[in-house]
Amino acid sequence: EFKRPGNIHNAMGLRYSLSVSRTIEGAAGSQAANFKSVYGGIYDPEFALFYEYQPFHSEWLGNIGIVTNVGIDYFYGVARFARELPKPGGGVFPINSLTKLQFFSVPVTIALNYRFNLLRILRPYAMIGPTLIGYLESRNDGGPVLKGYSQGFTTSIGVSVLMDWINKNSSWDLYSSFAVKHYYLTLDYTRLVPLSGDVRFSFEGISAGLTFEY
Repeated sequence: EFKRPGNIHNAMGLRYSLSVSRTIEGAAGSQAANFKSVYGGIYDPEFALFYEYQPFHSEWLGNIGIVTNVGIDYFYGVARFARELPKPGGGVFPINSLTKLQFFSVPVTIALNYRFNLLRILRPYAMIGPTLIGYLESRNDGGPVLKGYSQGFTTSIGVSVLMDWINKNSSWDLYSSFAVKHYYLTLDYTRLVPLSGDVRFSFEGISAGLTFEY
């Protein structure tokens, strides 16, 4: 019989945003140009890694977890003039300058998670917690690097699809090599609501990923 003895108290994995609606904007008076006009039109995926400590785990009652989730977002674009500049002799220069910009943000979330395990293969879950977002904008014209942090609040609902039964040889290899007792495909809907900061981040979208419990 296929057995993997031992208690489960930890999980880790990765997530990738599939379909995202995102807004990044400066506080009143601090934004020279609309973020989308500078960085919009470019696909901006988000990758995230997470670790979960489970003080309570039951295959019947579900599990409670304390989750640390760290993501990274990257955008690039070109700076825009505040207004069109006239050319000598008539006409105007392009509104886009030759200055290239890069924008990084690193959201870190500490959250409480509950996963309902009774259905076995499909295990719905919910997560809620505060988020701190560090950000940095650099430019290639020697101008200053801008950086700071903002605060938000994240909620997430989703489902973990148990994958152990698909290939028991792979499941045994994960257990014997890394003590992994379950692994899942995860799908979730996540929403980030801005709370404070000179740059305000809001986010909602669907993510997919993998989770490994051990």
